[in-house]
Amino acid sequence: MIKTNIDEIDFSDLYNQQKKISTFESKTKEDWDNKAPYFQEKIYNSAYNDSFIKKINLSDCKTMIDFGCGVGNLSIRLAKKLKSVTSIDYSKEMLNYLEKNAKEEKTTNVKTLNLSWEDDWSEVPKSDLFIASRSFTSQDLKTTIEKISSVANKRVYLSTNASSSYVSDEIANLLEKDIIGKPNFVYIINALFQMGYFPKIDYIDGFSKRNRYNTPKEFIDSIVWSVGQISDVDKKNLTDYFYTLKEEINGQRYYEEKTKWALISWEVFE
Repeated sequence: MIKTNIDEIDFSDLYNQQKKISTFESKTKEDWDNKAPYFQEKIYNSAYNDSFIKKINLSDCKTMIDFGCGVGNLSIRLAKKLKSVTSIDYSKEMLNYLEKNAKEEKTTNVKTLNLSWEDDWSEVPKSDLFIASRSFTSQDLKTTIEKISSVANKRVYLSTNASSSYVSDEIANLLEKDIIGKPNFVYIINALFQMGYFPKIDYIDGFSKRNRYNTPKEFIDSIVWSVGQISDVDKKNLTDYFYTLKEEINGQRYYEEKTKWALISWEVFE
């Protein structure tokens, strides 16, 4: 047996450990239910979605699972190219919007399931393609990869923030609170390799996101959504920062950020 020093590292376990201590905690169903109207406002209006679709290989695929499907940005568009799509989300409210959007688009080949990454997947049908766009999370990385591969017949695509943080360095430096990063795509790539896969990596970037806020509270709430509760000093610092943001004609201030997304893919074993 040929060994190297990297064999001493269990990347799946390393991912799990970092996940447990990260500032960026998993959200509840209620959190995502409350976010659903925001996502509904932006359905289809995304250069990211166009880029994601261009980068995935649909050849020889008739069926697909879209895990963490949200309000159906990708499910509904890709359903037009496939025989059937199973759209899965943790949030029932997201699925309600998806079903409404599918009906409006006269898309009848989309089925929804209300499940999380940690739930029992016995209801999930085996499908040719598995995608998880900006929705991947796991409490046990190896187990989740095994679950994904057990329901995917041909190939898998996961996109995830390439950074270890959901807030910029500029914002993090305003906070007294120590920000402990989340496990990024490097853990996933290496865990896959250790499990016998040969994952590919691509990137989706170059898209600026302009977040608009009416008040300092709206801005602060958006940061708290990512990092959790913060001190009064942090709130003061963010309020001061809010008033340095560029102002639009309607009085809203905006914070512009660029996010690089890592797109991980692998072929499932025959």
